[in-house]
Amino acid sequence: MGIRLYTRKLPFDSHMMRRISFEYSCDRRRRIHWKHLLGGVARPRPSRDCPGQSSGRASRGRAAVSRFVEADLADRQQIEKVFATHKIHAVMHFAGEALVAKSVREPSTFYAANVGCGVNLLDAMVRHGVDKLIFSSTAATYGEPEVVPIPEDHRQAPINPYGKSKLRFEQILADYRAYTGLKYVTVRYFNAAGASKERGENHRVETHLIPRALDTALGRFPEMEIFGFDYPTPDGTCVRDFVHVLDIADSHLLALEEIDRVHGESFNVGTTSGYSNLQVVQAAERITAAKCRTSFLPGDRETPRL
Repeated sequence: MGIRLYTRKLPFDSHMMRRISFEYSCDRRRRIHWKHLLGGVARPRPSRDCPGQSSGRASRGRAAVSRFVEADLADRQQIEKVFATHKIHAVMHFAGEALVAKSVREPSTFYAANVGCGVNLLDAMVRHGVDKLIFSSTAATYGEPEVVPIPEDHRQAPINPYGKSKLRFEQILADYRAYTGLKYVTVRYFNAAGASKERGENHRVETHLIPRALDTALGRFPEMEIFGFDYPTPDGTCVRDFVHVLDIADSHLLALEEIDRVHGESFNVGTTSGYSNLQVVQAAERITAAKCRTSFLPGDRETPRL
């Protein structure tokens, strides 16, 4: 089994080690970790490497042979050193900027990180003969949905710089496939959520709905702000399709396992049914047995209405 390369952009420190290893999040420094695994899957299921056994979530045996190298995708020399030092057979590209509101304020940051830095990675792969890549994209490339659930062949018309930057890199992947033979698969999803029991979740600045609702119910925030109360949904608040980070991890691993058969394709990852912001807040109240004080603000025009 060849060594697989997983890219992620989490600074390597004791606090960040609490995070789920495949979490997709934002880092203004565009830093990544290169994680080398001899196989491995995110969810318990039969292992191809050890017939009859379950490899589990980041199995202890495989974690022992993992290596983390902190590098910056904006620095070609750092990327070159990683590829020159390690035998890499495939890349999973999670690194990038991801906050929609920030993309509206700082579009240049998103094009530099999500497009320019991605090209640096692709060029290093080409130089070292690495021809397999799984790209962690976003359903934000679709923009306002014309039909729900959104099919993979839905027209792509992103409405914010974040979605536009991700779409541009998807298009670049197609160009690299045409002239280098790159085998890639694109995975699109909306709202990554949850954490593993072992690693938990620990964002520097928490903007995600579920942990914010829980923290508010537990008294760590004075109130929960809900943006939008006039959406065409049963309770008027935005409905989102939340996908657990371990399911997202599984989807990327499955894409890599089948890349010879499905390269060049894109796959949506979701549950086909979502939960409204208000439903999430109510669930947090049930779980914590505490009241979550809420306030309603106008909706975000840069967020697709689902």
